[in-house]
Amino acid sequence: MAITNRLVYDSTDANTKAASSTVGAYLLDGAGNAVTSTDGALNVNADEIATLSHDHYEIHLGNHFSYNVTTLVDDGEYYGLYFSVGSGEAVPHIVWGISADAIVQVALYESPTITTGAAVVTRNNNRNYSDTLQNVTIGLVTTITAPGTELYKELILATNQTPGTTSRDNEFVLKPSTTYLLRVQSNTDGTVISFRVSGYESTDGVP
Repeated sequence: MAITNRLVYDSTDANTKAASSTVGAYLLDGAGNAVTSTDGALNVNADEIATLSHDHYEIHLGNHFSYNVTTLVDDGEYYGLYFSVGSGEAVPHIVWGISADAIVQVALYESPTITTGAAVVTRNNNRNYSDTLQNVTIGLVTTITAPGTELYKELILATNQTPGTTSRDNEFVLKPSTTYLLRVQSNTDGTVISFRVSGYESTDGVP
């Protein structure tokens, strides 16, 4: 159930919002239904209502994952991850952060033609839940025959004295039964790349 930070007033006079037994402050779930404190989703203390951002809420649900690696990439080579999304209900949402000590290009592609390598080990950010992903496999890319449809591209400007960094805060929501390629390509030998991918698999029915 997705909790959004919206207030709804159950009152015959919505303009006054006067304190009475007919007035209540609610949050809405992903279906638009009002959620009260009896649902266990609210923490009401006097006049204060505590809420969580949606991605933070997914951590508590046990749906949030992350993967981190630091590696060397030579001139003309790349570090690539594939995301193979299944046909199940859980919808992957991903963001990333990348830093490098030389110029690199970061790009995301949809429906690439690739040769896949070993799956990587992701970790659940809520350690009370399993590390096993529900509806997406993430792994290494060994060969890129055709990158596919370009969704995002960015150049990180950096030197070994002044490393560069980028982060994608606006998540990409991945389609079912589709493969994606996230590639970091270098033009300098021995480029040190730190690569972080995180996200969650939403099961609230809202892609």
